[in-house]
Amino acid sequence: MKFIKSSLMFGASFAVIGFFLQALLYPMQNVDWIYNGALAIFFIEFLSIHSSGMIGGLAQEKQRAIKEGNSINIKIRDNAIFFLIFYGIFTVAISAIFKVWFLPLYFIASTYIKISEVTRLDLPTKQLTNAKFVFIILLFLGTTFLTVYTMSLWTWLFPFPEAVLAARPPNASGIFVETPQTLLVWGVLYFSIHLLINIYILIKPKKLN
Repeated sequence: MKFIKSSLMFGASFAVIGFFLQALLYPMQNVDWIYNGALAIFFIEFLSIHSSGMIGGLAQEKQRAIKEGNSINIKIRDNAIFFLIFYGIFTVAISAIFKVWFLPLYFIASTYIKISEVTRLDLPTKQLTNAKFVFIILLFLGTTFLTVYTMSLWTWLFPFPEAVLAARPPNASGIFVETPQTLLVWGVLYFSIHLLINIYILIKPKKLN
C-alpha cells in the first residue's frame, strides 16, 4: 500500500513538473495550457493549502475528543460536510472559468498529499494541528515571492515570442499573466520541492514515524 501511495505521489509530481517545464521550454506549443492549466493549478494549490489547514483543525478536534473519551460530536461532522461543499463549489467554479475539468480530482489529490506530508514529516508527534501546516504555507508563499521578485531574470532567460504574450486573456492582469515565464518557473520550483519532500519521506521512514 505504501509503495502504491508513493508511486502515485511521485507520478503526479513528475507529471505536473513536466507540464510546467514543457510549457516553459516550448511556449508556442503550450499557449492554451499556460494561460488556463498553469494559472488554474496555481489557484487550486492556494485553495488546497487553505483546505488542508481547515481539515487539520477538524482533525485536531477529533483527536481531542478521542483522547478525552468522547464521541465525535455533530459539530465536527457538520463542519466537515460544510468544508467539503464549500471547497467543492470553489473548485468547480475555477474549473469552469479556466475550462480545465480535471481540477476537482487534482484538488483532492493535492490536499491528500499535503496532509500526508505534514503527518509524516512532523518529528515530535503524529497529531494533526493547524501549526504543522505552516511549512506548506511558507513553501507556497516563499516560492511565489521568490519567483516574482526575480521575474526579470526569468523573462531574460526564457524570452517568449510576442505571439505567446499577445494570447493572454484580455480581461486578466497580474504578474503571472503578463510574464507567464514567472508562473512556469514557480510551478517547476514549487512542485520540485514537494517531490524532494516525498523522496525524503520515502528514504527516511523510520526517523519520521
